[in-house]
Amino acid sequence: MSSDSDLLNNALNYAGMGWRVVPIHSPLRGVCSCRKPNCKRAGKHPRIRQWTVSQIRITT
Repeated sequence: MSSDSDLLNNALNYAGMGWRVVPIHSPLRGVCSCRKPNCKRAGKHPRIRQWTVSQIRITT
């Protein structure tokens, strides 16, 4: 499993290439990190509610 710093570095590298980076929830022991007990999309939905308007781009 990647460390948090590895994930951050990879996300920054992708953003630096012009890719959109969206943080998503993680499945933890079969439960989604969003903490909804009946989440049907564990680890498959954004952590940020308005992710489409709050994207950060790094220009190169």
